[in-house]
Amino acid sequence: MHLGWGITALCVSVVVLVFFLLAGALLRRRPPADERALGKEQGGLAFVYIGVGLSTIALLITLAYTLVTLEAVAQPSPAPALTVKVTAHDWWWEVRYEGPSDSDRPVVTANEIHIPVGVPVRIELESVDVLHSFWVPQLAGKTHPGYSG
Repeated sequence: MHLGWGITALCVSVVVLVFFLLAGALLRRRPPADERALGKEQGGLAFVYIGVGLSTIALLITLAYTLVTLEAVAQPSPAPALTVKVTAHDWWWEVRYEGPSDSDRPVVTANEIHIPVGVPVRIELESVDVLHSFWVPQLAGKTHPGYSG
């Protein structure tokens, strides 16, 4: 999410900068035709060099920010504090909360998932008799459990 907002802020700032530069160029009084040459002696190419340099710096900063963010996201998450087994049945979902040890009795509910906020949770999906799509937008994208029947 932070990567998306960072790149969006950069894009908006570039669009605003280009808008003001374009407005300044349109409102600026133009010199006579014989003085419009874009050569080194008039310093006209300096704007091109500055524009290319600033664009290159912005792209390199964006590249570094993207790589750092993707590296942080790619790191494996800590061990889950809770394992939830979700089993797809014909018209309902079975939700089984596994205890921290094998001796604990699991808690089983139907069609509702309750998980703690800010705690890593492992969700294991399976299906008994039907292919379902499992989708909790706040957790992850749409997934499909394996069919075991």
